[in-house]
Parts: sequence; C-alpha cells; structure tokens
Amino acid sequence: MRRRYINSEKGGSVILRGYILLKPDASRFVGSVLQAIELSDFEFEEARSVADWSAFGKALYAHYKSDPQFHKIVMRHVATMRAVHGNKALVLVVSADMPFEAFAQKLVELKCDLRKSLVTEGVHIVVDTSTRESDEPTEKILVGSESRSQPLSDLMPEYGKWKIAFLNRIHCPDPDINEYENDFKLIDTLAVLSREQFDNVIRFKSFEVCE
Repeated sequence: MRRRYINSEKGGSVILRGYILLKPDASRFVGSVLQAIELSDFEFEEARSVADWSAFGKALYAHYKSDPQFHKIVMRHVATMRAVHGNKALVLVVSADMPFEAFAQKLVELKCDLRKSLVTEGVHIVVDTSTRESDEPTEKILVGSESRSQPLSDLMPEYGKWKIAFLNRIHCPDPDINEYENDFKLIDTLAVLSREQFDNVIRFKSFEVCE
C-alpha cells in the first residue's frame, strides 16, 4: 500500500515528504519561504496550487469537529481568510532523508520561524467571547500591526470580552503520521500541480493570488 508521505525508498533509506501551506495572504511571500527552505534541512520538491482555499481549509481542519466550539472558531478563520485575501493558496512540498520524528519536528520549527519572520501590517479578526455561544457571535475585522506594538483597544467598538485573533498565514502538519497521510490525500485531490505555475514559482519567486 502506498504511503503518501514517503517520497521514495532506496537501499534502506527512506525519503519522507512534508509540506508548507501558504494561505491566501502568504502566497505573496513565496520567495522568502523558498529561501528559508533552501537554508533548512529540507529539499524543495514541488509547488501545488490550491484554487479553492475555502474547500481545502474546511477539509484540512475537519478533524477539529470533535471540539465543536474550537471547530467553529477555525471555520471563521478559514472564512475570514477567504473574504479578506481571496480564495487561492499554495502548497510547497519538501522532502528529507531522516527519521519521521526528526523530520516532523524540524518542519514545525521551520513553520514557527516563518511565522515570526513574515510579520507585516495585517488583518485581525476580533471576537466578543461573551457572545461566542450564540448563533451569531459579535465579531469585527480590524487592520493593525501584527507586531502587537500598536494598541488596538481604542478600535474596540463597544463594551464586551474581546479577543484578538492574529491570522496565521503558514501551516504544516502536526507531528503525526496519520495526519501526514491524510493531508497528502487531500493535497493529491485538491492541490493541482501545474508545470507552468511550478516554473513561474521557481523563476520569479512569486505566485498570483488574484481572483
């Protein structure tokens, strides 16, 4: 049975593959991400275009349905990304020859480093947690500094228990073999490998995300 997270097996050596997902707001940073991959322990394999981020995001985070409250928050995150930044995303597939535990940990570290480095003026979703249990929770979209140096309290619209959610733009799988396998089934189904797009990503270090 094919294991999708394995790139190849030769002479007892197993080449694993993982991915970095650039959400709709992150695809414009593909050049910086590719440079980071080149400096890491991973090899860049291919770029795959996600034409429908909304459908992809809903499928990617479907396992959170076991926690309905958190799943509702994540689905609002997917919808907000779609509404503010468009419906296209990019999957960068990487590989390396190392044990799975080390591979998965290094990929998480790369994701965290990228999240820290790609800090710009951005969009935040602000939710009044006192209304979270209602069918129509109160939420606002604000524009502010992701460095969090700019106080947003003066932008809060009215009294409430407000929580600011900074929209993370980079994702990778958690260190779990089953999650890797399931995510690559999704990628193989909904993320298209286009030779022209792949060549342009490599040549121009950019990816078109406009509708």
